[in-house]
Amino acid sequence: MSGNVWEWCLNEYERSGRIRVSGTARRVVRGGSWYDDPLLARASCRNDGAPGHRYSVVGLRLVRAVPASSSLLTGAA
Repeated sequence: MSGNVWEWCLNEYERSGRIRVSGTARRVVRGGSWYDDPLLARASCRNDGAPGHRYSVVGLRLVRAVPASSSLLTGAA
């Protein structure tokens, strides 16, 4: 999905190994957006953003693990 919006990450920009849900440190955004040069539309492209700022080109991806008992994993209909 690179190129849709810059994806907001929990990693702090200055200390990328530090992952926190709260705080005011600038965060990593990855992947480029529809507004930028297509060369930026890759996961390795890294930029920063302030938690209090909102932009139409920055978003996030929600991820949920599939439960172990899911019929998708067992092949049951």
